[in-house]
Amino acid sequence: MNTQKIKFTVNGEVKEIEVQSCYSYVSNSAQGRSVLRLSVNEADAGFRDLQALKQNESGEIEFYERTVDPESGEAGEWVLKNVYEGYNAGEVEISYQNGQYSCEVTRMGKYEEMVAQNKADIEFLSIMAGISLA
Repeated sequence: MNTQKIKFTVNGEVKEIEVQSCYSYVSNSAQGRSVLRLSVNEADAGFRDLQALKQNESGEIEFYERTVDPESGEAGEWVLKNVYEGYNAGEVEISYQNGQYSCEVTRMGKYEEMVAQNKADIEFLSIMAGISLA
């Protein structure tokens, strides 16, 4: 029984993946950006399920833990523990070994966030002005 899962949105649909572990760290190889590392059993999700993180629209990945009754050991409700923000840059690395996927999702840096916001602002202003950027 898994006691952890993540949720994210792709094409307006909420995706859920049960995970063995989920934690963030700052990576030297990713130019000091935050990386969210997920460990997933092959039985719980496939490569394409994890690859869908590249299309994470909001950039938010919600992390849940399931409560467990200490006396009976029965699973309880899912409780939201953390919301990881800014993970929609499309940088997802997936590796597989012995029935276990390791997935790393890199968070957008401040520079990438500014570029994305500026691009969105330019597109909006061009639509308002009736200018085609194509």
